[in-house]
Amino acid sequence: MSNVINQLCNKAPQVLKAKSVHPFVLIGKNGELFSTIGNSRGCFITSCFFNLISIDEKSKCAVLELLKPLCGAKKLFRTQARVTVDSSCFCGIEFVSIPVFDCLIKSNVTKDELCLPFTLTNEDNPKKLWVNRKKHLENIVTLGIQYDGIDPELNLIFHTKQGDISLIVPKGRCEYLTISELLSFEVVTPVELVEGKINMQLNCCKKNQIYF
Repeated sequence: MSNVINQLCNKAPQVLKAKSVHPFVLIGKNGELFSTIGNSRGCFITSCFFNLISIDEKSKCAVLELLKPLCGAKKLFRTQARVTVDSSCFCGIEFVSIPVFDCLIKSNVTKDELCLPFTLTNEDNPKKLWVNRKKHLENIVTLGIQYDGIDPELNLIFHTKQGDISLIVPKGRCEYLTISELLSFEVVTPVELVEGKINMQLNCCKKNQIYF
């Protein structure tokens, strides 16, 4: 069984933040894959996929981390489940090319639709029409801008996480714009008067990290 021990030692994975590159399965003396049950965060996990945690060459025993398979075993996820195995119980080891991740990220998208009318004169300060109150959530915003007024054009400034974006909308025109990571936007003080409305579709994405 020294061959299995040697392969484990030679292929011992580095400590990586996102994924390990050397998950493996063990083959029992009956020719079948070794599968076992472990407890991680209060839940029982059954798996035949492992990472090497440590190995004792004198006792021929190894401490393994159980990897949880998902998506039809196309992805493996790290767990807190550990198992100690005796290498004399196995006749082979096979390394698998399946990515290993620290956690599963689930996204929940909420959609809101707003209609924002505006009127500004040359005596008004720039007017913020919308401010992101949920800055911890990713967002994608689609805007339909309809402008009527005395001024020949409407000036808007969009503040995003990446920087500011300026937009000019000619009188009597409708413009459409999609922006990601929008923080706020405002109407610039006009020469005489601007008025119109902005139809806004807001898609917010909340991501949850699930550890196994």
